[in-house]
Amino acid sequence: MPRSLAFATVLFSLCTAASAEIPFYSLTDLGPQGATSISKEGSQIVGWQLQNGQQIAHEFAPASMSLGTLPGGLFSQALATNGQKIVGYSLTGTNESDQQQHAFVFENGQMTDFGDDNLDALNADDMCGSFFDQAATTVLPVCWIQGVRTEYPTFPGHYGAINALNEKGNAAGVSRTASGEYDCAFWPVEGGIVDCTGTSFSQARDINASNVIVGDTGGRGFFYFFGAILLNPLPGMQSSRADSYLCC
Repeated sequence: MPRSLAFATVLFSLCTAASAEIPFYSLTDLGPQGATSISKEGSQIVGWQLQNGQQIAHEFAPASMSLGTLPGGLFSQALATNGQKIVGYSLTGTNESDQQQHAFVFENGQMTDFGDDNLDALNADDMCGSFFDQAATTVLPVCWIQGVRTEYPTFPGHYGAINALNEKGNAAGVSRTASGEYDCAFWPVEGGIVDCTGTSFSQARDINASNVIVGDTGGRGFFYFFGAILLNPLPGMQSSRADSYLCC
């Protein structure tokens, strides 16, 4: 039976039949480390691990391996993976006064400095995220498409960030409206920007190949495909959030 899973602060199961059995999972304490991303096919898990008191980017599967930092860096974190390439960020510089945060790409055992852009999402060929526009003093969305850096549009509030990218080249994230609200944003590969839920104070956190979007709005996780389904928190919890959608 097909089953779609949205992995979030809590695990939500959206099934095609109400009578489907609820799966049971065991939790294992991995110690002072955190997983931030799993590739869509589930083969690679990345995040960070404490090493000598410092947070360092790490691959947990298929093998456990420290990714290190950029030259002179004391801190790094992996944010996303497509199963072969990993993106994240690292501090550079040996002194606090000259430290800067740079994006990195880790591929074939090598970490490459990608400068001031924040890289938060990738597919087989492209990478997306955001950057700080010094002149406008705001954060704006950006993608590297076939190796070419391309700035993306925003809502009239002139702020945006891309959190997810699917294999079709469609991106999702957040942008600010003219009234100052931060709303879920969808950037179709054909161009432009669309409010992806029509709800205020929402944010997309993942998008799959069928353009199903998950995220959060007003303290509730949501699943969006031709309409939003809110994911209520577990009993006793105040909020929920969907971070990833592993299906189709």
